[in-house]
Amino acid sequence: MSISLRSGQHVDLPSQQRRLRHLRSISARKLTLADEEYTLLDAYFTLHVPGCKQEFYKSEVIRQSLNPNWAALDPHSMVNKTDTAIPAFQIKVWALMSKEFIVVIDWLVDLGALVYVGETVQYKSTADPPNSLIFGMFNGYYAAPPEHYSRLSREALEASLSLKTLTVARSSASRSYSKWTLISVVEACQELSRLRGNILSLKKRIGQRIDSSVVEGNRRQQCEAARVRIRLLRDDLDRQAIQERCESMALEKLKDTVREKASSLKQSQVELANLEARLTDERLKLTSRSNSLFKLNAQASYRRSDLLCQLTRVFPIEMNGERSCILGIKLPDAGSYSGMLECATIGG
Repeated sequence: MSISLRSGQHVDLPSQQRRLRHLRSISARKLTLADEEYTLLDAYFTLHVPGCKQEFYKSEVIRQSLNPNWAALDPHSMVNKTDTAIPAFQIKVWALMSKEFIVVIDWLVDLGALVYVGETVQYKSTADPPNSLIFGMFNGYYAAPPEHYSRLSREALEASLSLKTLTVARSSASRSYSKWTLISVVEACQELSRLRGNILSLKKRIGQRIDSSVVEGNRRQQCEAARVRIRLLRDDLDRQAIQERCESMALEKLKDTVREKASSLKQSQVELANLEARLTDERLKLTSRSNSLFKLNAQASYRRSDLLCQLTRVFPIEMNGERSCILGIKLPDAGSYSGMLECATIGG
């Protein structure tokens, strides 16, 4: 497993300077204690200004690891008023031992004296010495020089309880600039300032042209939209006028139809009144006729009963066994008589 930074390629220049603000990450390899070798540890680190005990940055705790890779440094987590332009700082790596964190590594680091190790680093590498640190910068990873680890022996490591100090003499560092490099840097800055001014003016002109074109486009769009709205309103007005004329014609036809129906209804009312008068007269006539027929029927019934009485006196009814007879003629049985032979009997 390897870790890499997306950065520019490393170039070893005398004018190259490394500051605290260029630091991006810190990793440790093969953390060990005085009495134990290669045991999984809980570790974190703190950063200090040289000569100051109070830390200005504290990392998170990586648990159960020999090769901890701490999260990227967050500048917002640093103590306020920390000078990020300093080229050196003190780092302390703390490990958990017997329920208490102790210092495993205590280095005074000069970033200008570190050596480049590559764009990527291996998570586990046998070539890394014990209790080594790797510093991730913008353009790669850096570590302490090899001669630093060669000066540290195993006996000194056990005697000092893992207290290590990396001190780099300022006289051994090469000069980072000269007169001509400063002149070239100043000329480059002036050229960049002029170029920046030209770019800003060009950007301003382009922005003005874009704004004017946008305003003109909006105005044309508004004019075209107004024309379309006017055209639609005119078409709607014409349609409403035609619809109004059609509705007026239909209303006139409806009025004529209503007038014709009203006249026909009036004529029908007159005819119905005349018919009602005639029917009233007919009903009166029928009523009088019914009364006369009722009287005539009553007279006929009375006359029939009178004739029957007279006939019984002239032709008496005799009993011949179980049947009644008149002059020897058997009369029909009244129990079986249904009234259908009345006329025939009377006629006989």
